[in-house]
Amino acid sequence: MRTQPPPAIDGGRGRRLLSRDILAVVFVMLFAGRALAMIDFSLGNDPVPDHNWPAGSVELANLKTRVCVWTGYGPENFLYQGDAKAMQAALDVFAKIRAPRLDVFVHDGGPSESELLKHAKDPKSSTRVDWSFTVWDPQSGNHRRTRGVAADDSNGVQPPRMDLFVGEKGIDFSAIKMPAGLTVTDERASAAGIAGGSAVIADFYDMETSKPVGGAQIVLRKSKGGGDPEAIVTGTADEKGHLLLKSVPAGSYDLIASADGYVARFIGYAQFRGDTLRRYTVELTGPAQIDGTVTDTHGKPIPGANVRADAVLAGNGRGYGLTESKIVTTDADGHFAIAGLPRGYVQLYTQAKTYAPLDVQAVHAVPSQNVALRMTATGAIKGKVYTKQATPFQGSVSVNPTRDAIGKWGGARRVGPDGSFHFEDVPPGEYVLTTDGRQMPGTLITVKVGETTEKDLVGRE
Repeated sequence: MRTQPPPAIDGGRGRRLLSRDILAVVFVMLFAGRALAMIDFSLGNDPVPDHNWPAGSVELANLKTRVCVWTGYGPENFLYQGDAKAMQAALDVFAKIRAPRLDVFVHDGGPSESELLKHAKDPKSSTRVDWSFTVWDPQSGNHRRTRGVAADDSNGVQPPRMDLFVGEKGIDFSAIKMPAGLTVTDERASAAGIAGGSAVIADFYDMETSKPVGGAQIVLRKSKGGGDPEAIVTGTADEKGHLLLKSVPAGSYDLIASADGYVARFIGYAQFRGDTLRRYTVELTGPAQIDGTVTDTHGKPIPGANVRADAVLAGNGRGYGLTESKIVTTDADGHFAIAGLPRGYVQLYTQAKTYAPLDVQAVHAVPSQNVALRMTATGAIKGKVYTKQATPFQGSVSVNPTRDAIGKWGGARRVGPDGSFHFEDVPPGEYVLTTDGRQMPGTLITVKVGETTEKDLVGRE
């Protein structure tokens, strides 16, 4: 669900990285280099501005029942608390939004909970969420997709949506009158006439022939004790490719679809309560291979380089989640081969000590042969950060390319206890060093192959 982002930090406003320590990542590469998302959030209901949303969205976003707004790697999300009357008022405002489609999802077991609502100074603060509102800024959403950083199984910018969390401990959904013009998806098994608790309905198709895939399976897996996920429930489709799996135990699972002669596909994560219904339409495709060679800028093969299949797309241009990482190592001649990929497209990300990848925006067809991947020899950056009082700085250092960030290397790293930082395997070129936004507009440095550029910084505090 959209109401379960990572935990918040102390305070009414905050920003949190999804990783605590080393954040050195390739900057917003096409389809690959999954940059670590950052959560921006604000508690309360102070008015927020309109960010290119469909007309009428800002009125819903700024209702007094809102308790939090957060953004991550995509849309803006608004969380609310209230009774049935307040939920009805929110739905009435939602129905007035001018958009081609307005989605409402009804969930059982309400209310939901959000860790973002925890306040370290008030342990009794409520984390309850009765409903949420999600809306896209199309400029940023479409930019992400055209740049390839949204290589998921969605169709780009999604319609505005509300998620209602109802149930015995929450709002009585029978007291709600759904306004006209909304597309409602009721994710309660009982609402679909399915008895016996939670259930999964799925239909499987061959992506190339559009024929049903009889005998396909869905496996619900759960990690136990930090080990590999364990299969908890398995369902098998009939000869028409249709599956109905009943009596799913309560819990959170990852879902895997598979069939003989097809590449297994990760469907996603799902939480099941006592009366949850999940519906899936799954397209499967056959396996294929891609191979090629990794060389440096002089055409010399690079042995021992890791080559990873990233942001895999099926032939229909949609994301095809793999159930396992596809990483291979080049041989003495720099050659690699990755088998078991779905037919479609892939970006290949390379990694090798003292080298950095080039041509990271290239997308390769699958199957393909003799793919040429290039890497460049690198340098390094090191230094220390001090405060104006000459004491070690506590925070992080960012390295950004001076221009054309898409497809370029960049990263961030927390400084050590003495304020030191060290970046390795940095491609040659010009960069700007910043310290938690305090060293603005930044310090320009140049990295050369085989050399370590040393630069100390002074923060404003």
